[in-house]
Amino acid sequence: MESASEAPSGCCCRRVGTTSRIQASEAVNDVHEVSVFHNFKGEIRDTTVYNAAGNISIGQKPGNVLAQLLHPVHDASWERGGYVPRCHPDTRIQLIKHIMYWIDPSTADGASDGTNQIFVSQKDLPINPNKHICWLKAPAGLGKSALAQTIAEQCAERGILAASFFFLRGAGGRSKITQLIPTLAYQLSNHFPALKPLLLTLLHKEPGVLYQTLSLQFKKLIGQTFQSLQLPDKPHVIIIDGLDECKDKELMGEFISILINHYHRQPLLFQVLITSRIEEHLRTKLESPMAQATIHPLALEASTGNHDIDIYLRSEFSIICQERSRLLYREEWPSPRDYEALVNKCAGSFIFAATLIRFIKDGKRTPKEMLDSALTAHAGLDPLYFQVLDEVEDTNSFKTVLAAITVLISPLSITSLSELLGIPAQVITADLLQIQSIIIIPGDDDTPVQILHTSLQEFLTDGSRAVHWFIDPQIHHHSISQACLRIISKNPSRVIFESEAQQYACANIFQHLEQVWMSTENRGTLFDQSIKESLNPLLSRFLSSDTDTWFNTVVYQDTIIEDQTRCMEVVSSYLKEESFMPQLANLIKKTEVSFYSSLN
Repeated sequence: MESASEAPSGCCCRRVGTTSRIQASEAVNDVHEVSVFHNFKGEIRDTTVYNAAGNISIGQKPGNVLAQLLHPVHDASWERGGYVPRCHPDTRIQLIKHIMYWIDPSTADGASDGTNQIFVSQKDLPINPNKHICWLKAPAGLGKSALAQTIAEQCAERGILAASFFFLRGAGGRSKITQLIPTLAYQLSNHFPALKPLLLTLLHKEPGVLYQTLSLQFKKLIGQTFQSLQLPDKPHVIIIDGLDECKDKELMGEFISILINHYHRQPLLFQVLITSRIEEHLRTKLESPMAQATIHPLALEASTGNHDIDIYLRSEFSIICQERSRLLYREEWPSPRDYEALVNKCAGSFIFAATLIRFIKDGKRTPKEMLDSALTAHAGLDPLYFQVLDEVEDTNSFKTVLAAITVLISPLSITSLSELLGIPAQVITADLLQIQSIIIIPGDDDTPVQILHTSLQEFLTDGSRAVHWFIDPQIHHHSISQACLRIISKNPSRVIFESEAQQYACANIFQHLEQVWMSTENRGTLFDQSIKESLNPLLSRFLSSDTDTWFNTVVYQDTIIEDQTRCMEVVSSYLKEESFMPQLANLIKKTEVSFYSSLN
């Protein structure tokens, strides 16, 4: 097995970080690093984890070399698995036609009034195909992601979807901007295969491009590569959904400015469809004077009428009537008055309508009883969330499980939640089934549990809204930190941790600790001391254990090393006087040196 310093010519090391602000210092004894050797035919030769004892082979990782170099977020595309919202086939028909026409005016399905101008409603301005960016904006719950997914699927079917990225809060790489541009570049290379050798050549000559600013990444990975390529004149689209779901607000504003500036100077052969809520850090960029020349804003609420909600509800109730016929009376149900009340209660919100239908399907009582209960609730999601949660049978474990799925960095399966929390899988399943109208419970114990809509997380972590259901993020990040430290302090039988829960703990322990310590300043000295007393023994035990296993796991599962070092440094700043600080400082230095070596 060749060592990292013996990489054959024409080979590159896999990227294990993002834009670097770390200035790594001198080499450290016992340095750990991972190298993937490949050739430019796209063949991965081997993957090896290194530690003080020498080379330890983890095994072959065949695959696409460009994916190994760019580290794309695979579950951010329109083809992602799990729960994927999409428009009901009989709703949003005209709006979809309008957007498809904007993407490709030659489409036969385009809606036109004969003057090359199309309208979503009488109040809306024409969608101008010469404006290359369309901003679909709307408050939470109106179905932006479902519409973006439906558009993506139709474009993919026509062969005009060049790339897509669906942000999602609390979903690991999908909640960060760091991998947006590399992911788009990777997908573009799959759509336009002639880009692959150009990108490989660029990454071979300039491996540091992956650690440069967003502006330089966009310019080199997307802008310049397309300039040197002869592409067909057929319209294509890039779809980026949920800009507000990205936690890196400042960097997202920077990316929007990059996009606007690029299209202002030299438009690509793409239309770009972006969606978001109307949040201030986005609005100031998307409504700037320069943006107005490039961006067409499209207010989704202006095109969301009661008609589509009514169609959706009638379709879903028809299914309920077929599936639960033995529990229903013979008279017409729901009644016309019920439909009218439900449509008015939804007020154009598809997420409210979907949550309401899931509530009625819940099965705790007959559909008629559940509908009567829903009709008494006030409009808006908060009252519906209260109604679902207040009917939960109080158990010792329920709040612990609910808090965990609310604050986790990325979602976990029931099996992994059981290992992390120390609660039997059957108990977790029983707890979650009580709120199945507001979460997605998979059909098996090994698929991640998902929250139906991020508005539930916002509700639960806001004390003024959730009241007695309030989940204090800091307290529960503290609990998850304790759980993570416990399961990664155990001596493993192999050189890496293998269970999903252990790998989650390795990848995210310092992010959870960062959330704990960064909020202690507002809690007072006693709270700060209490946190230290509960966490320090576990931290000391972890740092005294064989941290090689933690390190090997972090690097092998492609965790972004810079994120690790940043979070570790934040944690260390609060623990300067602790006895285990030398071990933590040494671990930080090892991680920094591994990151630094990956740049060479």
